[in-house]
Amino acid sequence: LDLFSPLRNYDMLALFQHFDFPDAFVGERLNSVTHSFGNYEWESGIEYSWLHSMCKNIEIEEGIIGRTSGRKIKTVHKHAKGRALRQSDYSWHRSSYLCKTDSSTESGKRVTFVCFGPPKSLERRFEQLCQRWAWEQALREPYMIFQVVLEELYQQLHEMAIRLSDVFGDMEHLLGAVADEVDFLELHTVAKSVIYLNEGADAIILTLESMLASCLLADVHTHAPVRLMAPQGLRYCKGQFQSTKLRLRSLEKRMSNIINLAFNLITQHDNRIIQRDSTSMKTIAVMTLLFLPTTAIATVFGTQFFDFGEASDGSRRMHVSHWIWLFAFMSLLITVFVCGVWAYRDWRVKGRLRGENLSLWSQGRWKFSGFSFQ
Repeated sequence: LDLFSPLRNYDMLALFQHFDFPDAFVGERLNSVTHSFGNYEWESGIEYSWLHSMCKNIEIEEGIIGRTSGRKIKTVHKHAKGRALRQSDYSWHRSSYLCKTDSSTESGKRVTFVCFGPPKSLERRFEQLCQRWAWEQALREPYMIFQVVLEELYQQLHEMAIRLSDVFGDMEHLLGAVADEVDFLELHTVAKSVIYLNEGADAIILTLESMLASCLLADVHTHAPVRLMAPQGLRYCKGQFQSTKLRLRSLEKRMSNIINLAFNLITQHDNRIIQRDSTSMKTIAVMTLLFLPTTAIATVFGTQFFDFGEASDGSRRMHVSHWIWLFAFMSLLITVFVCGVWAYRDWRVKGRLRGENLSLWSQGRWKFSGFSFQ
């Protein structure tokens, strides 16, 4: 209804004017509601009931996940502002249904049911219903027509949930191999689809509750057997949607577990790399400790303060320069300066941390040894 098409714009306007559709019916679709149910009755005996539905479409394709093949969600690579958006999918199942019941005609009750964007399977269901005696019951109780629609919407949602479960099952088996096989972008796409389907399931359950309340309110004034069958059918449809909701909830928990497992595997992999690097650093440190004293002694004795030569009489001698005190003084001075700078910076950092801890204490929050005091 909200997708503009110049070719059908005039026909749609004429259709709305002919059946006098309520403004709320069109307004809800323009606001892209997920699911909604409305009921309005005029004083002239004309009653309108409508239902909107929007469900995420999920297509499956064979693809490469990591380095192995498996089922994945089919997506379309779109471009936005010159950048390619991977895993972008904006396809939805959208449909709207309106039932107009006119009890003011002389020939009896007239029921008009208009469908916008219904699935092909629903069209076949209506064709089969017209050939059976149940069609007369549906005319006497329009809520039974909505029951047929809800059964098809349930099949649609259930099929999307099964597809999503199949994709996630392949990812679970793949994760059992190694951590670097995990495609986090694909995992994000599956998690996003689970959220969409959960939203759709919650919305249709709320819609069914509103429809049941409206149906029970109409049953107060009549006790016809057909009227009593409609609430039972709606409760059955609600139970079906709740069962799919439980499946989606289980899938959501499995998603949470698999994400935690993936992060743990990657953390273990990174820890192995860090451990290997730390072993290399330890080897370098040990080698440095072995050669550092020898290097320091060689550096000192290689200066001009020590002279290992021969005397005039040919004997060996070691002459120490009288400026050796300058070498010792400068070494000690620089060592004290470096240690002083380090001590000053360490004192500043500890003072800042001490001030932050005091502010936390004054606010009544203090953590010590894993306990939190309020």
